[in-house]
Amino acid sequence: MARLNRIRRIDPVSRLAEVEAGVVNADLQAALARYGLFYPPDPASHRISTLGGNLAENSGGPHCVRYGVTTHHVVELEVVLADGTRLTLPPARDWQPVLGDLTGVVVGSEGTLAVITAATVALTPLPPVTRTLLAAFPGVESALEAVAALIAARIWPATLELLDQRSVEMVERFVHAGYPVGAGAVLLAEVEGDPEGAGREADRVAALFRQAGALSVRLAADAAEAARLWAGRRAHYGAAARLAPHIWIQDVTVPRPALAAMMREALAIGDRYGLPVVTAAHAGDGNLHPAFPYDPEDPGSVSRLKAADRAVLEACVRLGGAITGEHGVGIDKRDNLPLMYAPHELALMRGVREVFDPGARRLNPGKALPDGPLPGPDPRPVERPPARALETPTDASEAADLIAWAAARYRRLAIRGAGTRAGPAAGDLVLSTRGLTGIPDFDPANLTVEVEAGVTAAALQARLAEAGLELPPLADARPEETVGGLVAARARCWGLGFGADWRDLLLAVEWVDGRGLRYRFGRKTMKNVAGYDLVHLAPGSRGRLGLFTRLTLRLLPRREPQAAARVRGPAPVLLAWALDQARARLRPAGLLLLRQGPEAVLYLRLAGPETPALLRSLPGTAGAAGLAWETTAPEEVAAATRRWHHLRAAALAAGRYREGGGRRGRCRGCWRRPGRPPWPCSPPPGPGRSTARDQPPPPAGCGKRAAPGGGQGPRPGSPWKHAWQPSSTPGGSSPPPGRGRHDPGHRRPDRHRPLQPLRLLPAGLPHLPPHRRGAP
Repeated sequence: MARLNRIRRIDPVSRLAEVEAGVVNADLQAALARYGLFYPPDPASHRISTLGGNLAENSGGPHCVRYGVTTHHVVELEVVLADGTRLTLPPARDWQPVLGDLTGVVVGSEGTLAVITAATVALTPLPPVTRTLLAAFPGVESALEAVAALIAARIWPATLELLDQRSVEMVERFVHAGYPVGAGAVLLAEVEGDPEGAGREADRVAALFRQAGALSVRLAADAAEAARLWAGRRAHYGAAARLAPHIWIQDVTVPRPALAAMMREALAIGDRYGLPVVTAAHAGDGNLHPAFPYDPEDPGSVSRLKAADRAVLEACVRLGGAITGEHGVGIDKRDNLPLMYAPHELALMRGVREVFDPGARRLNPGKALPDGPLPGPDPRPVERPPARALETPTDASEAADLIAWAAARYRRLAIRGAGTRAGPAAGDLVLSTRGLTGIPDFDPANLTVEVEAGVTAAALQARLAEAGLELPPLADARPEETVGGLVAARARCWGLGFGADWRDLLLAVEWVDGRGLRYRFGRKTMKNVAGYDLVHLAPGSRGRLGLFTRLTLRLLPRREPQAAARVRGPAPVLLAWALDQARARLRPAGLLLLRQGPEAVLYLRLAGPETPALLRSLPGTAGAAGLAWETTAPEEVAAATRRWHHLRAAALAAGRYREGGGRRGRCRGCWRRPGRPPWPCSPPPGPGRSTARDQPPPPAGCGKRAAPGGGQGPRPGSPWKHAWQPSSTPGGSSPPPGRGRHDPGHRRPDRHRPLQPLRLLPAGLPHLPPHRRGAP
């Protein structure tokens, strides 16, 4: 892929870049710096690694504690399937996916599902100022106590890197980075912001480090000194490689509070098997890299290494972690996946691979998943029939019993939460999640919470507020809505539109499928590339996977201060002003524009350290545009968005409103049921595709008539070069909305059966937008 090395487009206004897979990460960063932007995923190998490799491994890097991993920054992927078909996958931000977030599933799949050729990635403004600190501690435990103190103080650093005593001495001999030799451990931290804010934050961090027992705290005086400190951290692998003929680098992730225990386990394992161990960790996200120097020519050394390696993975799983956080499974760890997943869960991953690469013969065969037969699930005894048509199970086992009973009798099932985002539940048996109301694991130190699917938005918000934490998508939810229902609907947060997507905050999910089998994917860690990331299939699935029982979510420190404002004016002027604010480097946390006749009202939510600066600048720019500005309470913005949700839901149920715009530019046969966005049959013409004859032919059964000569005649007055006309059907009638032949749900043979296990059939892929497919 080295020849696919072009940066096709950088859009500083939309903060997007379209890059080919062979572009080196560091080269992209250099190109973005001219626009005051950067691409947050920056693995240690960023100077030589390509974007295609980063995407295939879902790479993280030091900055993921604040910005997330690669999948959080991917907007769209261009791929080639196993049969040679070129395809652009549906956007990751498609809030109502037909087949799940396939882009999220392909990221981190190690080239076994598709060959990534290009990607559109989201960018972030470069921080005005970065402050780098190096703190020395007596030992690893005190250093990790300092990390816990930062999280408890709701400080959100950009990086938090940890080196143990052996690593400090080894690195200092190698690169002379200025690390304090003799310290039991060092923490390398970065804070970002405006000059005044970053300085205050650095002072707070230094004070907390000293309170936790730091021997010394050093603030880099300039960029050159900061670069030297970072050179020591990035030289860890090279320094370790000098200790023996070969070095074995392990990669495990555990919840942040368990990192000290994991480091002790790694050191004890090294002593047990007579192997030296040096450890470095991304302390902010619990990702540990024990390094074992060994001699490959010594059979005894190799056998001890293999035993120690297995022991590290077992210890990681015992502590609730993932056996690989960013290096991937490959060949080495594929036989260790059963430590994390049951046979039927691995079988589901194989089923996903079979969809993309039938037989698993062409794309990286023998990697990422274990070979060989897997034992089938044990037959589930079906004992208790449901007592009534509406059942409210109180735990996952009871839900599995009810679903297994219905599956054995081919009864129709419907899943219901609060019922605010769907019509009346229709089925022989309705399962309500309102009995699943527990919060089994609330871990503020790890910034995670595990909830049962029936927990209401109000209950969870109250629990988080007590700890000074937030979950942004809950900001606009109605109090009675359930968390499981919000995730299943992939409910959007209109008032906090930037960074408020469930796909970025869902770490793990448990569901019961249509046979009564329980599946659990993900862990309470941000980094986890063990197997396929099937967690991404959950948001927007609307019950197609099964009944959600538990969800693990990533929390954020509550951003302070918070404020809100309301701006009124003519709709066109207000829209233009709102777009200007969305493009600005300092922008509101969320914008909600509601049109009311010729006038419109724009609600703004402000959150975080940039709030005072925005409150000083925005009223002046609004007044200059002839708009009326007034501050208001954040609760009023939430109330306004809830009213909008209520009106929208009523209009959807009555068939008066369709998401995704009007009929213009879409083929009638492609409309899906009310409330579901349709797939457009063809895009607006792009460069070099300005005529109808340049467009691809319509798919079979599509509602567009072919123009003479094989083209599709332009519709008068339409900017899209197609004749948007009803299809001819026997008897002269057209398929009604929601029953077009393009609809994946049309004539579905199992639609009257109970919930089915996940079935991503190969026949499902042609339902992707035809204009985004290429010839094999």
